[in-house]
Amino acid sequence: MKTFTFLLLLSLFVFQPIFTGAQQSNIVFTSAPEVPFFLFLNGIKQNKNIGTDIKIIGTDENKYNVLIAIPHPFFITINNAIKITPGKESVFSIVKKQNNEFEIIPKGETQISFSSSNKNQQVIKHVTNLSLV
Repeated sequence: MKTFTFLLLLSLFVFQPIFTGAQQSNIVFTSAPEVPFFLFLNGIKQNKNIGTDIKIIGTDENKYNVLIAIPHPFFITINNAIKITPGKESVFSIVKKQNNEFEIIPKGETQISFSSSNKNQQVIKHVTNLSLV
């Protein structure tokens, strides 16, 4: 009986992602004062060219260590940890505070949906890769 229970629990754990489907997310970073930056997620550089808007598509994790590097006019880095909700597009803004320091603030989340409840409506998925490696 113990073996059966163990195998049942193990099979539920192993096959759970297949039944529920892995929910991927998108992350968007924008610079409110239009200051170009480089983005690093978990130590990996995300944009080859410096930019003010960066969108990462199809992320699998829900926690990331974020490093923003602003090279101009002087080199500034922002270290932060963010959490995102699976199946949603999370938007973060880089803002300049009154003391001339920068911070990352969450701006909102939107459900990622590629289906329509209206049978006469066709959903078209259009993705623009802004600055991806």
